[in-house]
Amino acid sequence: MLTRSARRLPQACAWSQRRTAFWSKSSDSLEAMADTPLLSTMQANPKVYFAVEEGRGNPLGRIEIELDSARLPKAAENFVALCTGHYATFGGPEGGSPRDRSLRVGNLHYKHTNFHRVVPGFLVQGGDNEHYDGTGGWCALQGLKYFEDESYDIPFDRPGVVGMAVEGPNRNASQFFITTAAAPQLQRRCVAIGHVTRGFEVVQAIEQVETDHNDRPTSHIRIVDCGLVDA
Repeated sequence: MLTRSARRLPQACAWSQRRTAFWSKSSDSLEAMADTPLLSTMQANPKVYFAVEEGRGNPLGRIEIELDSARLPKAAENFVALCTGHYATFGGPEGGSPRDRSLRVGNLHYKHTNFHRVVPGFLVQGGDNEHYDGTGGWCALQGLKYFEDESYDIPFDRPGVVGMAVEGPNRNASQFFITTAAAPQLQRRCVAIGHVTRGFEVVQAIEQVETDHNDRPTSHIRIVDCGLVDA
């Protein structure tokens, strides 16, 4: 519902670099990592952060988000994995060999992805780890592109709610949004997975950037670092 459709741009150089990095690690170490599902080590309602920059070298600040892992364990695991890069080289603990997964997934990390859509009074959106422009995205679970909707229990009733941006039912991948106002029109259309606990002023700063007629920021708004809070 909130993702864009456009022609994919070639990224042969980036793919080549990722393949080189992948094969520089031993298959034994990759398999050992794959045998440690992130969910089994996560604390309840984990908190993650994004460090956000505008343009080159202009830090906007840090956003902290608490995830509802009790009601949405898959969504929480996916989001934490994308913030930490836990499955970044092989696409999750299941779903084929590391080689197969490395050739069919993008960068399973939010680091260096963009906030590609800004709608004042509604939301800011980012997390495309495939094309970096709002046209793609891969989840970090089971080597699959999407995972299913788990719960619609969390309402979009205030600013700062974090939800998954989707193409339709059960099509959660990596793209997410943060509301800047109550958005009841999203209820039962998107899954809310948590809320901003600190740094909402950074979300507001993103909301205020200049955009073009397609709601794309005219300056580059990028996640330069991310991970678990107090990890």
